[in-house]
Amino acid sequence: MASPPCTAGWCFLSPLCLQITRLCPASQLDKATLRRIFEAVGLNLPARLLVTAIRGNETSGLPPQELLSLGTALLAALSTDPDMACHPQLLTTIPVLLGLLSNDPLNQQKQEAQDPTQDLETGPDSKVQSAESSNAEGDLSNEAKSGGEGKTTKPKGDDGSVANKVSTSQEALPSSKLDEAIAADCYQILTAVCALPRGPDQLLSRGGVPALCQAVQQNQTFSHEKGLPLLGCLVAGRTKDRVWSKHSAELLTLLVRLSKDFCQAKDQTKMDMCAQLVQFLPPAGVAVESKELKEVVASVWEVLRPMLQARLTPRQIGPILVLSACLLDLYGWEFVGTPKFCCLLVNRACVEVRMGLEEPPGNELSSELQHTLTGCYRIMEAAIEQACCVGMSQTAPPQSSIPSISLQQSRQVLGVLEEAFAALMYHLQQVRGGPVGR
Repeated sequence: MASPPCTAGWCFLSPLCLQITRLCPASQLDKATLRRIFEAVGLNLPARLLVTAIRGNETSGLPPQELLSLGTALLAALSTDPDMACHPQLLTTIPVLLGLLSNDPLNQQKQEAQDPTQDLETGPDSKVQSAESSNAEGDLSNEAKSGGEGKTTKPKGDDGSVANKVSTSQEALPSSKLDEAIAADCYQILTAVCALPRGPDQLLSRGGVPALCQAVQQNQTFSHEKGLPLLGCLVAGRTKDRVWSKHSAELLTLLVRLSKDFCQAKDQTKMDMCAQLVQFLPPAGVAVESKELKEVVASVWEVLRPMLQARLTPRQIGPILVLSACLLDLYGWEFVGTPKFCCLLVNRACVEVRMGLEEPPGNELSSELQHTLTGCYRIMEAAIEQACCVGMSQTAPPQSSIPSISLQQSRQVLGVLEEAFAALMYHLQQVRGGPVGR
């Protein structure tokens, strides 16, 4: 038989460990100290403390809140060392942490907490119950298989692994809001895992996207301050297409929520949210004929128009132009606005290109400026396609074209584009040390 979730020895150590973790934050501990903590308590102790708290075991001797606080604090401290953050035993606690952060009321009633450390014990008494574990936690080479107690259907991660195995119960955690210190520790652990080379895959395979989306939707503790940035790391970059294809419903619901927040925000907050919205827009190839997505794009353009017409610094206009480029990638010029505004958008992009490329040769462009220039190039490319289309034929323009743009406006757009491309060619010539094309 497996050992009980909390032995008398562990309960004796728990108050002492709790004091140590609060008096000595993880950020103040060096690697050697963390290693000594790991050798003293291991990863089984904090993981079992979490499960004991969630199950509401009356024999633990400590309130569930203290058990959670201790378990997450120990894991947070250990996760600051990348070698420990990628440890299989720590990775098996990810569904527990996601369950705490999302705090799904439905799961509270229907799901039975499972011990992620049950099958990591190597002693002779440890037994593996594999009734439903053949596909669970495949990333860990079958080191952590789920127990066979709960037969309730559970949400699954990208690779079929069971996500949110452990969710808080009404009896164990009477408050619907997670304690701030516990939530901060949970996000610290998940962020540390995400920073690993295969960290995003570890979180995705354990249901990270649905759980974090749910946390934001329910406005759980630190869900906006820490959950959104973490979620942004999961839905951006190389995993973007895969994540949107698997979790389009959750991400679209979240995007609708974020777009409403963006439209209602104050001026400076809107500026700050532009980069955030870019992260959560779907990739162009995944964009489908979704009424909700079209409404989101149209509402965001409505807010961007006065922003682009205002006087802005290069630092302010950069994120706005990048967001505009991403919206163009989705639905072209269909929702941008009047022909006059479309010309203004192209003009502002061309101006930023000319100004951005004025840096003397040899000076490296900042990553922020590179990002802005990339967005401007995409706007310029879309404008060239549109201008050429209208110049060649006035009949049956594509749906994504600028409505009723005149030939004169097309010529004006081509004029500013010529200036921007001239600046680009000159910059390339200076970098190369001679005329481009030699």
